[in-house]
Amino acid sequence: MNEEQYVIGLCRDDEVIRRAVANMVHAIESSRRFPANVFSSDWKEFVFFDSDLVFKQEFASDVRTLLEMEGSVCVCLANLFKMAQGVDSDQCCVFLDNKIENKQYLSLLAGADHALGLFYDVDAFFGCTSDVGLWTIYCDRGSDIAVMAFRDHEQLAKFEPVINSLGAVPIEEALVRPPGYGFSPAHITYIPGARRKWLEWITELKKAYDRNS
Repeated sequence: MNEEQYVIGLCRDDEVIRRAVANMVHAIESSRRFPANVFSSDWKEFVFFDSDLVFKQEFASDVRTLLEMEGSVCVCLANLFKMAQGVDSDQCCVFLDNKIENKQYLSLLAGADHALGLFYDVDAFFGCTSDVGLWTIYCDRGSDIAVMAFRDHEQLAKFEPVINSLGAVPIEEALVRPPGYGFSPAHITYIPGARRKWLEWITELKKAYDRNS
């Protein structure tokens, strides 16, 4: 892929990029990890989905929809672990605009020049938000769980097309009808004691994000 192809779909507006990074920093508490609530107190509504969906090419379609519905210019996908270590944003983030194409998105995540191989960092924690900041995604690849947060129910309803595209559901529903691998204990039942630990972990996750708690 040549340099011109890389540029297409990437936001180059420094001020817009700064706003997106600032929104990320303000939305997600860098010291927190699942099963805790990783968001600052402004965020009240949460829906969960399979973290792998963020790293599939179809997520670029969701990015374009989010930008259009929100009226934003840039979506930032950040490796939060590297960001917390003080790595420069241009070394641990990808900044996308509304021209990003599905296949190009996957190439960017896998490439070393712009995304530093984000696709292959399978145990990292990721954040995703925009320069407007009406929504934020926290993605824990180690647990196979991602959560999308909104400040109120009205904003959640506004982005229903993307929520439906991701198959995202509230924590209560996720425990009954798992939206992905991370909510199912099937893969850990053969490890002694693992199922009990997983149930304890999931219970803590539910307490942190249950709207009725």
